[in-house]
Amino acid sequence: MSESSDPIRAAVDGSSLGNPGPAGWAWVVDRDHWDAGGWPSGTNNLGELTAVLELLRATDTDELRGRRLEILADSQYAINVITKWAPSWKKKGWQKADKKPIANLEVIQEIDRLIASRDAHFAWVRGHAGHDLNELADTHARGAAEAYRDGRAPEPGPGFASVSGSGFESSPGSGCASPIDEGDPPAVDSAATIRRRQKSLIRAWASLNVKELDTYEAEGARIIDHEGHDRLELRDVPIRPGESCRVSRIEICEGGANMWIATFTISGSDATWPGTIRITHVWAGSSADTARVIWQQFTPVVDAG
Repeated sequence: MSESSDPIRAAVDGSSLGNPGPAGWAWVVDRDHWDAGGWPSGTNNLGELTAVLELLRATDTDELRGRRLEILADSQYAINVITKWAPSWKKKGWQKADKKPIANLEVIQEIDRLIASRDAHFAWVRGHAGHDLNELADTHARGAAEAYRDGRAPEPGPGFASVSGSGFESSPGSGCASPIDEGDPPAVDSAATIRRRQKSLIRAWASLNVKELDTYEAEGARIIDHEGHDRLELRDVPIRPGESCRVSRIEICEGGANMWIATFTISGSDATWPGTIRITHVWAGSSADTARVIWQQFTPVVDAG
């Protein structure tokens, strides 16, 4: 891509060894811009949809969001879900005509939210037919699945680091919208997913997007704000990041089975923002993709000077 207005053309793919079994997802723009991940157990359809979701997240930056997105998929299921079935399910309150549960619903809903403001187009390609981008996506998705099968961490891709007028720059990491720092090192396993979701939560908090916040906060989650008050929801905390606030790199650690702890600081000079605060979020769920925040604490950072 030689011009910043050129379309982004990417292949997406999923893989599952056993279906369900060790599973992976991947998106590929070229050999320098791709990403992959997966789970110890998942379905091929989950991998296909997650590849689309992660591509949308990776291109949800100021530099990339305005570009036409051309998504090549060998899964007619994924294409039909996103372009045909999901709009109908959404109109019916996210219900199928037969009232049966919608598989992979949370992933589908997140795709629906992100794709609404994007110029995204899908094209079907035949799998394992020599299509260069599709073959690369298949290789990376299967590689992630095989890594989980073998008990090791899958190889993360470089994603998008930044974009210049002459094209993509291929330094590691993935961009993110202000006010969150760019330059996070590529993470692996579930930590990468939690970090991306944490960034989305912060953006929703900054814009007070209540509908989006509800997708990240568990019902009845406990919040201890910067004054020691016990709150029910993040929207009730009397402060939120402003344009002049800066968010530090988000540290992720596992707090036990299906639990992740995210910590970061926010500093700012806004009149409504009280200096620097360290924030801890505890995420829990059956997987990183579906985990929600169950506990949050805001701790003022005292300047030793």
